[in-house]
Amino acid sequence: PNGFVYDDVLIIQTNTSIQSLDSLPAALVAPYWPGEHGLELGLWRPTATMSFALQWAIGDGSPAPFHTVNVIVHVIASLLVLALLLELMSLPAAFAGAIVFAVHPVHVEAVANVIGFSELASTAAVLAACLLHVRAGPVSTWGSSLLIGLLYLFGFGAKESAVTLPGLIFIIDAARDQLGPRDIVRYVRQRWRTYAVMLVVAIGLLAGRYA
Repeated sequence: PNGFVYDDVLIIQTNTSIQSLDSLPAALVAPYWPGEHGLELGLWRPTATMSFALQWAIGDGSPAPFHTVNVIVHVIASLLVLALLLELMSLPAAFAGAIVFAVHPVHVEAVANVIGFSELASTAAVLAACLLHVRAGPVSTWGSSLLIGLLYLFGFGAKESAVTLPGLIFIIDAARDQLGPRDIVRYVRQRWRTYAVMLVVAIGLLAGRYA
C-alpha cells in the first residue's frame, strides 16, 4: 500500500505538530526531528517541514500525496539535469546523463521514502539555481542573484547539502570559462553579487539552525 515507513513514522505519521495548519508556525521554528531527538541531532529543515504539513492537510494524512509529490519533484530534477547539461555539452551526451540520473538506483530511497522529499527538493532547487546562473550571462545582475538566493533559501531549507551551491557555481564557471589564477579578480568583479546574496542566505540559515 506504499504507506509510511522507517523515519516517515516519526517525522510525519506520529508528528502532531505538522498535522494541523494551526500548529505549522511553531513547527517551522522547531527542530526537524520531533521529540527528544530534535535538539540532539540539531537539524532544522523548514522547507521540508512546511511541505509535509501542507501535504498532510491536502491528503488528510494519506501517504498518497506525499508519494505523488516525490515522483513529480524527481521528474522535475531529472529535467533540470537535462537542461543544465544541454548548456554544457552536446544533446546526445546531455540526454544520456539525464537518463542515468533519472533511473539510477541510488535515488530509490529518496523517491520511495516520504521524507526523501528533503533530498529531492534540495536537489531540484540547486539544479534550478545552477541553470539560472548559466543562462543569466557573463555578469551577474541583482535580479538573477536574488532569484538564485531564493532558490538557495528553498534548497538549503530542505536539506543542508544545498550549502554546496556556491562551490558548484564556481566549478561550472571555472570549467566553462577555463578560469586561471589571473582571472580571479575579473571573475569576482563579474560575479560578486551572486556570491554576496548566497553568503547572506547561508549565514541566516546557519544562524537559525544554531538557534
